[in-house]
Amino acid sequence: MEVPGSTWEYHGSIWEYHGSIVGVRWECEHSYFRFFPLGMISFDIKRNHPFEMFSFLLLLSKHTLKMTTTDLSDTMSIKEKLESGIYSLDYAPRILDMDVTGIYINSSGPYPDEVESFEHRNWPKHKVQTSKLKARSYGDWQFNIGMINMKHFENRDKLDDLFLDKSQRKTTERCIKVDRISIQNAIKLFHIEFSCNMDWYLKNQHAIEEDLNRQILPLNLNDEHLMKSIEQELFYNQMYKLFGETEDDQNKPEDDETIYEKCFIIKDFHVLHAYQNYMFASGKRGNYYLLFGFVY
Repeated sequence: MEVPGSTWEYHGSIWEYHGSIVGVRWECEHSYFRFFPLGMISFDIKRNHPFEMFSFLLLLSKHTLKMTTTDLSDTMSIKEKLESGIYSLDYAPRILDMDVTGIYINSSGPYPDEVESFEHRNWPKHKVQTSKLKARSYGDWQFNIGMINMKHFENRDKLDDLFLDKSQRKTTERCIKVDRISIQNAIKLFHIEFSCNMDWYLKNQHAIEEDLNRQILPLNLNDEHLMKSIEQELFYNQMYKLFGETEDDQNKPEDDETIYEKCFIIKDFHVLHAYQNYMFASGKRGNYYLLFGFVY
């Protein structure tokens, strides 16, 4: 039997094996076979049992095939692994996660390592809770936004199909497409009120100057217009820290009611599925796609 990438030499009852399979022992009723770390294989066939030899060689073949597949996987691009199903967009780098317990952000943002995220699926390792943002919805809800570079996809349809296959989508009146929308209004479509947590900022006013990067204290708390503008600027800065990427954020959509000069824009926002307790959408920000998931 030939095993790709290996050679065999026979010396009495010892087969000398040159390859990458080591440290394996296989036993059955009449025989045993053992791989030694240095590439040696010894065996003892007490009686003539060709079936056991065949089973052993089949086991070896499967093990070698697994190694060959793994080696091939190591040479594939993220695009190829997504298309072949080795990677799933469920494990794209998560930037924002929120539920009834609080709001969590990625400590490695705004551009987490994509390969690490797909390989290790280690969102819990990177998520940290933030008090600077707040969200409110109803029921036992959970919402998240992932982000992935556009270069891994031939076009937007390919992204959407890999994120949620057409056969799994339920089209309703809530499945809309919007050319430009603020992230706040996009999240509102998921029945979530999402904003800056001014209660926390007012208790930690030094953080206001830190996050605005300018001196602003003492605050005139009675100036409603000023306080609203500060709140919206703080929110914008938090979104920029999380997601990065530049857009024409000063060119606000006509229906945007913010008084701060910018709003955090998402382009080509598509609600792919909105039925029963689930809602999924995708959007674009700079050179990245954003993936939205919601369940309640």
